[in-house]
Amino acid sequence: MKILYIVLAHNQPERLSNIASSIINASTDASIIVHYDGNASQDGFNKLHSSVANNPKIHLVNKRVRCQWGTYSLVDATLESLRQAKKLSIDFDYVILLSGACMPSKPIKELEKFLSANNGKEFIEFNDENWMIGGLRKERYEFYFPYGASKEKSFIEDTWVNIQKKLRIKRKTPLNMKVRFGSQWWTLTWKTCLDMLSLLDENPKIETFFKKTYIPDEMFFQTVVGHLVPTELITGYGLTFFKFTDYGKPIVFYDDHGDYPFNLEKFFVRKVSDEATGLIKKSLNLVHSDDVRTIKVITNKKNNDYTYKKKAQTWFPAPGAIYYRDQFIEANGEGVLKATKKPYIFIFGTKEYLYKSLKNIDHNIFHPMGRIFSRSEVFEDSCLDSIFGLNTTDKEIRDLDQFLYLCRARIRTNKIPVFTWVAGDHYSPIRKIFNDKNALKIITTPYSFDSDEWLQLLKADLISEEVQNNKIPGVSSDIYSQMLYGEIDDNKIPYELRSVFNGNINHQTVLQYTSSNNDNADNNFNSFICKRLNISNETIMNCKFNKYSWFNQIINDLKKIQ
Repeated sequence: MKILYIVLAHNQPERLSNIASSIINASTDASIIVHYDGNASQDGFNKLHSSVANNPKIHLVNKRVRCQWGTYSLVDATLESLRQAKKLSIDFDYVILLSGACMPSKPIKELEKFLSANNGKEFIEFNDENWMIGGLRKERYEFYFPYGASKEKSFIEDTWVNIQKKLRIKRKTPLNMKVRFGSQWWTLTWKTCLDMLSLLDENPKIETFFKKTYIPDEMFFQTVVGHLVPTELITGYGLTFFKFTDYGKPIVFYDDHGDYPFNLEKFFVRKVSDEATGLIKKSLNLVHSDDVRTIKVITNKKNNDYTYKKKAQTWFPAPGAIYYRDQFIEANGEGVLKATKKPYIFIFGTKEYLYKSLKNIDHNIFHPMGRIFSRSEVFEDSCLDSIFGLNTTDKEIRDLDQFLYLCRARIRTNKIPVFTWVAGDHYSPIRKIFNDKNALKIITTPYSFDSDEWLQLLKADLISEEVQNNKIPGVSSDIYSQMLYGEIDDNKIPYELRSVFNGNINHQTVLQYTSSNNDNADNNFNSFICKRLNISNETIMNCKFNKYSWFNQIINDLKKIQ
């Protein structure tokens, strides 16, 4: 089985090189052609060129098209790749079109056996205009779109469409083709690809027509294949798994999706985040596996298990925010925390002292994620808009299951995650966090260690949060604060925090960090951990974060702290 892989990419040359080399090494006889976006940096292209230069099976497209979403440029980049492949004079069996964000989800040998068993079939989505959930349908090709589509709602685009509606514009397709729709990611026989290039050479008006359509990469190849190939040979589905939220955002896979991508009924998945180092590593190992299943025809059935969980989060969509199978079953608070072994740090205290504790934090070691349980916005005070696909606007998603969301945030960083909590944030997760052996709890207190003073400061923060989140029309903030002050007693502060001063908390897992009023080195978070545990900064800096060897040392050494 001779397979040609065409990869449309625009970044991550090192990742591209690793994927290409792994696929080539695992294949019986394969070649790869990479089209590196003309908009991408020359430096990235040079790095990719250098890394694959010694592999005769990997080629780069010489004519780099400047690709833009929703335009014919994506079709053009694919056709340029096919034209360069034709010059190789190799009689391929199949051509597989992938993106740079795709990863294999099955062994290559399993893919080759599947294609051999289904030789001659075309694996491409093949739908009528009802494939679109909403918006433009037949207008996509009947109207003129000389400047491509707009990702965001565009007044100019809407006006242009309305003008054509009033003028009753209706363009005719070349060769009386019936327009079909589907994903741009397909697997086609080499014969069909060659026939396609010949058809376009003989009929240049086909490309001229589609250059003025709306999102042509989702109709061009479907239409041409439908014109060239008998319908019974077109499967109606591709071999790459992808999903979009109800708002048209692509689902992005991260490490916290676990084995889910590898259990799907497809051979590739997209999009896989660059930060998903665990998924990428597993994929690169999996391609070489000899553990091949019995070959069967893909049913292309709807994955209800996946769809059900997707809907739970796409009510309030965010890229990458999605339940996966194991998490959904175990989404019972403490069970999820126990299932996620990666250690993390939670710092409790007042806004003032938290700021002093974290302002000099070493970002090479720690990833400050802010107040994950804030009632105003997720990751408040983190100075970040998103955490690898999880966003500050995810309040509703987070509150579907706060423990699941905490586990997600922990896994999506390769550094040591640091969360903070102030009075007024959600306090229901506190008890389970204090019981979580993977959590290092740090209590920031006034320099005096005065428990009454500390509780009063926490109450002041609580009142401030209440005033901010529950404003009463016609009542000033000062008056509302005075109203609240008489209602807030010690019990409004979580028991676990109050117990720190009473000696009821296990001090093997809790550190008290006193912040002084000056800005000396003692206020540096990294220095604090090193000094209290009698370990050097080099010990932390030289450890491998994915093993977190130093964290276990901290837990053990806490017994020595008086």
